[in-house]
Amino acid sequence: MRGAAPPKTGLLERLAVKIGATMEIVDGVPWKKIRKYRAGDHARAERRNVLGVAEMARDAGAQVVLFVRDRDGDESRGREIETAIPDAEQIHGMRIAGGVAIEEIEAWLLALLGESDSEKHKNAKEVLTKRGHSTLEQKLAIVDGGELGRIPADARSLAQWLERCRIAFQGDPKP
Repeated sequence: MRGAAPPKTGLLERLAVKIGATMEIVDGVPWKKIRKYRAGDHARAERRNVLGVAEMARDAGAQVVLFVRDRDGDESRGREIETAIPDAEQIHGMRIAGGVAIEEIEAWLLALLGESDSEKHKNAKEVLTKRGHSTLEQKLAIVDGGELGRIPADARSLAQWLERCRIAFQGDPKP
């Protein structure tokens, strides 16, 4: 939210730094608070959120949009977001380090712990909690201690997001 203090470092920022990104956080907004994009034929809510967050970031002077959205078992949500990313980059001239966590970001943490099939959990958050990783600090410790080279190959949504981060945080800003 504009005018508020920048958000504290969270999982996404820590993951991005892990792949070598350097950043200054310009703004942070929860997914449900994104100002939905309204121009043109962009009727689907998730698509309007991706376009909206890119517009908000551009207007705030950011060069990169960093986000993740849990799929939560909704395959159409995942498809909407994935197809909206290149459009948001083109329409708003932004680099996007974003994507969909299958089924939720906690599955990425399980993958960082070396667990195969982490994206198959229906409730990875519950699995982490049962294993003693329920607080933000404990989750950040997983990111800090995780080795990217040891992430199982089946953690595809995490691998895709990390690759987008590598691309988005290198090179010259788009005009």
